[in-house]
Amino acid sequence: MTNLSGGYIPSHDINCNDQWPGADSGYPKNRSAILLDGRGETLAWGYEALNRYTDGGERAGGFAVDFKMRLASGDGPGAADPGMAPGVGPGGGLGGRAGSGQGSSPSQAEGGRNETGRSTEHLIAAYLHELYIVARQHIQRAGYGDLPITWYLSVPAIWSDFDRQVMRRTAAAAGFPADAHRLSIVLEPEVAALYCMASEARAGGFGPVGPVGSDGPAQVAGLGAPRHRPGSRFVIVDCGGGTTDLVPLVVRADGTFDQIGVASGDTSGANRITRQFTVSVLAERLGRTTLLRLVEAEPKAVNELMRAWEKARDVFDLAQRAPVRIELSMRLWKALPGSARTRLAAAQNGENEAILLSAARTRALLDTSVDPICDLVDEQLSRISEQAHTRGPGEPDPPTAVYLVGGFANSRYLQHRLAAVVEGRARLFVPPRPENAVLFGAVQYGNNPARIRSRVAARTYGFGLLDAFDSALDPPERLYLNAEGKALCKGRFRVLVRRGEIIPVGSEKTSRVYPREGDQTQMRLSFFASDGDDPRYVDDDRVSQVGFVTIYLPDAGTRRYAARERAIDVRTIFGETVIRVQAIDLATGYQTEAEIEFTA
Repeated sequence: MTNLSGGYIPSHDINCNDQWPGADSGYPKNRSAILLDGRGETLAWGYEALNRYTDGGERAGGFAVDFKMRLASGDGPGAADPGMAPGVGPGGGLGGRAGSGQGSSPSQAEGGRNETGRSTEHLIAAYLHELYIVARQHIQRAGYGDLPITWYLSVPAIWSDFDRQVMRRTAAAAGFPADAHRLSIVLEPEVAALYCMASEARAGGFGPVGPVGSDGPAQVAGLGAPRHRPGSRFVIVDCGGGTTDLVPLVVRADGTFDQIGVASGDTSGANRITRQFTVSVLAERLGRTTLLRLVEAEPKAVNELMRAWEKARDVFDLAQRAPVRIELSMRLWKALPGSARTRLAAAQNGENEAILLSAARTRALLDTSVDPICDLVDEQLSRISEQAHTRGPGEPDPPTAVYLVGGFANSRYLQHRLAAVVEGRARLFVPPRPENAVLFGAVQYGNNPARIRSRVAARTYGFGLLDAFDSALDPPERLYLNAEGKALCKGRFRVLVRRGEIIPVGSEKTSRVYPREGDQTQMRLSFFASDGDDPRYVDDDRVSQVGFVTIYLPDAGTRRYAARERAIDVRTIFGETVIRVQAIDLATGYQTEAEIEFTA
């Protein structure tokens, strides 16, 4: 819905579909699963696909689950990994490569599983097509089918420009509008921030996380006045299944926000913990071969076991000392061969009707994701503290808050571990229904995108161009004399924005370039990125070409221009969630939009 005043929309005025076919409970997101026929057409998607696969063992053209993260797997949006062993349960699988650790490029193992032989782009497009159909049906039933629709597609903030472009392309293939004015990419922790602010405006502020060992969610709503005043800083920590995404923001006097640091994150999430449970507990205690056979013969029973583990995982508390007990269903227990029952009993002091995990072992499993998450939060708070030291003498230290959102935010263990990390440095809040934060926050963003006023460049960006030769700095082998005898330097990195630079939304950086020939009808510029601050050449260390821009120019007709008469102003627009380019042919006045084609 749209609030014409631009204010926050109350959550109860947002229409959320939380009833998905095949789901056993209400949840705002459908399952990232799809079942294809032999032609690659969709037989079922979401929970229904998972149920058809696990209930009846339906294979058809193949099954895939948790495949979105394969876009950031480091090897592009390619097809399935043939070396991947069959997966288990909602969040993970057996086999595959080890996790990638820090950074935004997970291994294929952290990108779910794909048994379809189809590319990741194909799977995402097929899934989004089904989502598009359902969304249109809901909109039409609500009586808004005759109105123009603007769509917002959320992605992790740590995803590369390449990944964001692929998501736009797959969405267009799925039926969403290709027009950038009608389909926008939004960054998940940013829009989650808007949900937190909307929830606080409604509830009057969140209370602090309760003491270790307290019952219930670590939140108290409806206490006190709103806690964010101009200058207040906060970090959104979006913990989902596949990623953890952090973005630091500051509140302006008008209630809008500036990003004050580079977004960070990695592939720590709930799914990693489930994979560790599968590989280091189930495969170890039942035997890898037995577990693989169970996955094939009793997928539904295995899936129920994994769901029971995930429920136990989220209610496990830091102070808990009692072991975690996950019952084996009768169907699953009967399917275990005698040798597996004996093996399980030997590992669990005679118990073979349940999976028993000591509190220490459960903590170790959780820490595979919780430790990196805590490190990421600690790093962001340290950066904020360093920024505070740049203030003038006598200036008060603005308050800092950490908001924990996403599906994994419901984990009591994660809540209490983070409370220890932020103690004395910030206050930790968990908004109501943190799993709704991105979905509802995207609606808040669509209602008023201007709430995000600036962003921070994640990398140093620029074009590779000929530039003026400086004999004091540039080596002789880079000298190039043009037709007019002017000394130019080959391979210069013309920096547009630098890593860490705060960029207001819509900032334009103009580069004047010239074609090689005056009658050219197109130009191609190479686009580069670096993790350094001030690279001089495009072949420096830490510099890589990430794409190119093709500029189409009008035919000059009978007019003959010299190359130097055909100046082109290339405007690169930064500060938005995607980088845009406009080009103006100064000789003819012709202006055109030019897209960066990202290649890495």
